[in-house]
Amino acid sequence: MALLKIFFSIFHGTEIQFHLHELQQISKVVYSEYPYLYEKHPSYDAYINSFPSLSESFIVIAYDKDKPIGMAIGCPMNEVWKFIPNYFNEDTSDMYHLAELALLVEYRGQGLGGKLYEIWESHVPSHYKRFSLSCIEDSRYDAYKPKGYVSVNTLWKKLGYHHTDVQFNEDWIHVGETEFRPHNLVFWIKARRDS
Repeated sequence: MALLKIFFSIFHGTEIQFHLHELQQISKVVYSEYPYLYEKHPSYDAYINSFPSLSESFIVIAYDKDKPIGMAIGCPMNEVWKFIPNYFNEDTSDMYHLAELALLVEYRGQGLGGKLYEIWESHVPSHYKRFSLSCIEDSRYDAYKPKGYVSVNTLWKKLGYHHTDVQFNEDWIHVGETEFRPHNLVFWIKARRDS
């Protein structure tokens, strides 16, 4: 696959409103896969739909011609606490959160995830000195892991993030099921290189 046809677009604040359908299109595919296995999450649509109104929020969308294939979404960490309790016992006003980084499976393994992240990080306002993200770490669902699966934690480490002890729980329904299941998520953080 020639990477020359892949391009990236950045949208800020209220501009995001016009691209929510693309974010939902990507997330519907990517988050139905392991390790998420989303069928239904009680607050995910409201969460995505809130980004146009969050302060200093922006998104990066990767396109193959006119097809959206990946996304990176960000907002200040203090905006995240509108959706979950503040699990950090510290001031997080200097922290910017990578809320979503997702790439369709057929485009993985070509460096596009790293490129998407690199563009995202380079557009975070300079007064934020730390970056954060959260990801699933829950061995209860290892049986769903596909053969050859490569954990995204490899990418986080390569990008300079380190694992924290800050964890929280979210419930959602798995693909093909009807009952909610608990999922453990863990925060990772990194210091800005130029700070």
